[in-house]
Amino acid sequence: MKQLEQLTPGDVAGFHHRYYGPGNATLTLVGDIDPASAVRLAEACFGDLAPRIPPELPSMSPAGNRSQQAVVLESSNLPDDRVHLGFRIPPVGDPEHDVVTVLGAVLGLGRGSLLARSLVEGGLVLPAGELMTVWRCSGDSSLLVAGLRAAPGVKAEEVEAAARDVMEAAWSQMVEDDLQRASALVVAQVLRHMETVSGRADFLSEMTTVFGDPLAATGFVHRIRAVSLDDLRDTARRLLVSDDAFVVKCVARRD
Repeated sequence: MKQLEQLTPGDVAGFHHRYYGPGNATLTLVGDIDPASAVRLAEACFGDLAPRIPPELPSMSPAGNRSQQAVVLESSNLPDDRVHLGFRIPPVGDPEHDVVTVLGAVLGLGRGSLLARSLVEGGLVLPAGELMTVWRCSGDSSLLVAGLRAAPGVKAEEVEAAARDVMEAAWSQMVEDDLQRASALVVAQVLRHMETVSGRADFLSEMTTVFGDPLAATGFVHRIRAVSLDDLRDTARRLLVSDDAFVVKCVARRD
């Protein structure tokens, strides 16, 4: 917050000039439109914008060694402890990113996920629709992050230890039913997202930005369905490693 409070109007204007240029944007038009008319309108509205060279993506590789990192934050405004546990994973565009997308669903999407069956049913964590998700980033790496809210009376340390046990054993515990459930949920999420005009525009824009081709969206479902149980086990065994994790524990201050 201190860094945000110290921003000047010049800082904000400089950021806008650097990143909000036509060379760093994707315009996607979706809906009941006439393509030729829509393109003419887009050119009339945006054609006079001066081109600018897109900025280079900053490196998102971890600084220094990749050893485990931990941060503990205390607050009297929290009713219960929270634990965020994350792992660095391949970026969007890497073939293994699709495997990790399914892996995240096996671990944390829905009541049938491994984390839900262990931590929620075990009374350690409050239920949530998504206990683990992939933060989709291009560049050097993305993130696989678990967001866990401790049940009343349960401490963050207990939640962290139990979550690590689930993740470290995941490669040997997953079965074909876990894969099929997770794959179906991921595909359903994407298809529901693309049922709306705004969702379709969002997904096509992402595919254009990352792959340079909006039609890459058509291959996403096929890539997800092509993930095998062996793929999941191999990726989980290599990526869900404790010494390459980071954890943020938000602890409710109990005065």
